[in-house]
Amino acid sequence: MILVVETGAGLPDANSYISNNDAIGALPSAVVKEWNLLDADERVDRLVAASQFIDRTFIWIGKQKTFTQGLAWPREGVIYQGHPVPDDIVPKAIGRACIMALLLIHEQGIEVFQSTGEAMIKKEKFAVMETEYFAPGYYAEFKSKYEDMNNLLRGFYTAPTGGNLVIAEVLRA
Repeated sequence: MILVVETGAGLPDANSYISNNDAIGALPSAVVKEWNLLDADERVDRLVAASQFIDRTFIWIGKQKTFTQGLAWPREGVIYQGHPVPDDIVPKAIGRACIMALLLIHEQGIEVFQSTGEAMIKKEKFAVMETEYFAPGYYAEFKSKYEDMNNLLRGFYTAPTGGNLVIAEVLRA
């Protein structure tokens, strides 16, 4: 898969809000060392998954700039803290939230955003259909991390996410 970073133009093939260089510049140095050990496809998968997670979790204010754009941002008609958000940018908070999502992926693996109700899936097998869930107390740790994203993006979305997470799947062509 090729990484196409949204520039604010509403690119039809955009699949990420942040680039590899953005990630390297924002992730903690210990994480960057491990990040650099990943192959290019693994880095792209994680960047795309982080952006998909952000887009699928929040109900954004305004409307997409173009009908054909690949991601939810840029948007028209967004007022943030009393100021209109230009429709040719992706707010920095969106990129920061993607970095937070990358950190969760780094800590727990790319499957971290899959959930079923209040129980987070730890491992799934499809051949003999086996599903393993994290312990109930484990979920509370993630809830606070999601709340950090909610707080960072508050004012850009219309309804609280309430922990209703969706699957951010990455398809490799």
